[in-house]
Amino acid sequence: MKSLLIVAIAVSLCTPVLAQEESDKALDRAIPTLAPAPDGETLAERQENYVDPTRGRGRCAETRPDRPGWVMVHDKSEGPGAGAFAAIGQALYRLRSSENIMESGECSCGLLYPDWSSIRTEYETLIAEVMTVDLAVEAKDHLTSQKTEAYGRVRNLCKGVK
Repeated sequence: MKSLLIVAIAVSLCTPVLAQEESDKALDRAIPTLAPAPDGETLAERQENYVDPTRGRGRCAETRPDRPGWVMVHDKSEGPGAGAFAAIGQALYRLRSSENIMESGECSCGLLYPDWSSIRTEYETLIAEVMTVDLAVEAKDHLTSQKTEAYGRVRNLCKGVK
């Protein structure tokens, strides 16, 4: 029960949200599987060697940072909630980006796609608390819902950003 409360508090801190055009939504669905590591490669090595398949595609392609391996690559050894970790990281990233856009009142590629390191500590803290499937799915669903709800708040600001 304590973990559920911690997750609820952490997730409630993730307030509104990032604008994202339809073309970017397809890129978000490119989530690696939880397949076993090839040839004994460790999770850390797989994360380090990860190459974002969306590189150079979509909005702000020239300056958009690649999604990092520490968000996108996970395996079952991390716990039963690991299947939702990539989606949690992406939703958290978009939420924080939207907050920055709303605070500044303008939209740019830099605000729309900041460096991923800006959420790393918060992300790692959050996933450490959602190690069960139920808690991970709840956190993912909550973050995704908030991201979707707030999309309208920054959409007009970001329409012209390419």
